Amino acid sequence: MEHRPIPIFYCCYLLRSTVRHGSLYIGSTPDPRRRLGQHNGTSKGGAHKTSKAQLRPWEIVCIVHGFPSSIAALQFEYTASTKTGRLSTSLSSRLSSLHTILRTPAFARWPLTLRFFCADVHSIWIQHSQREKAQLPPTLKILLDERVTDSDDDHEPPGDYDDDPPSSQVPLRPRRKTKWGATGTGGVQGLDISQSHLDIHLQKSRSVLEVVGKDFTCEICHQTVIDDQIVVCSHPFCEHIAHLVCLSDIFLTQEGIGNMLPVEGSCPSCHSTRYWGDIVKELSIRTRSKPIKKKNNTVAKGSQNKAANEQEEESDIELYDPEALDLDIIDEPLSEAGDIMDHHRGHSKLPDGKLTMVMEDDSE
Repeated sequence: MEHRPIPIFYCCYLLRSTVRHGSLYIGSTPDPRRRLGQHNGTSKGGAHKTSKAQLRPWEIVCIVHGFPSSIAALQFEYTASTKTGRLSTSLSSRLSSLHTILRTPAFARWPLTLRFFCADVHSIWIQHSQREKAQLPPTLKILLDERVTDSDDDHEPPGDYDDDPPSSQVPLRPRRKTKWGATGTGGVQGLDISQSHLDIHLQKSRSVLEVVGKDFTCEICHQTVIDDQIVVCSHPFCEHIAHLVCLSDIFLTQEGIGNMLPVEGSCPSCHSTRYWGDIVKELSIRTRSKPIKKKNNTVAKGSQNKAANEQEEESDIELYDPEALDLDIIDEPLSEAGDIMDHHRGHSKLPDGKLTMVMEDDSE
């Protein structure tokens, strides 16, 4: 079985029709911009319930992100879509349910972020939070991220200028804009879903572990550790190496709570605070990503020169396929408490009534 890297970004989102605000939809995705385009019919895909022309365009009013894995996001999505019940489908009811879910022990420990893109929805959330006696977990971040600008620069110079900056005399051509693309500042289009915050850690780990033939020893249990189990401290000046399991035990001991997975902890060597989700994601990218091989198509004169120039070389790593990770749950109530929505392709009911989540490939 092929193991994919843990998605860098995965969120649960709340969709609202701009034509009829009472029409809502809950889903999850690793790329909210692309998913929004699918819901609005500008690209292939989307859900049947959002395909009605009289309800388009749709807007993402808020997202919850920071999940330790895509499965965790799907669990959150399923809970959010079934929590409100048959008649509670209004925006205020959805936000009230969201407030309750974020306080539950199953999700309260995760370093989640609740990000609003619409000021009116954020205002309703504030009003509800003020009336609610129960407090949200201190690890939760709540942000209002409205659209600020559509583009930082409306024009771009023609051609490729990797070596030299463009001259001021070179005429500029209009920059191509995509309605649901990554452009400007703020809002869904300005959301950073890249792995840039992990790049330095990834490069540093590869540099520490690039010694060929060296046997690495866990600095916690002092046993030999193999490549796919090595975690390296992300601090620039710390080269602490450990088993993933050994470091997990240290973090759990520091938390002092009987949990199965840690949230954060201090490095045993440099004592800097590290988030467990970032540690695991860096490990999965380093050990599970496949190198992309490209052919150099430079054609030289003569068959010998041509054969010599047609060589394969390794390029940047290939991350997960986001198309295969989109799963949505239709915003419909359960007919009965035991009904697990058999029509939904992401879930199945076991004979003993337990729920299992199945990741299926949507990449067609």
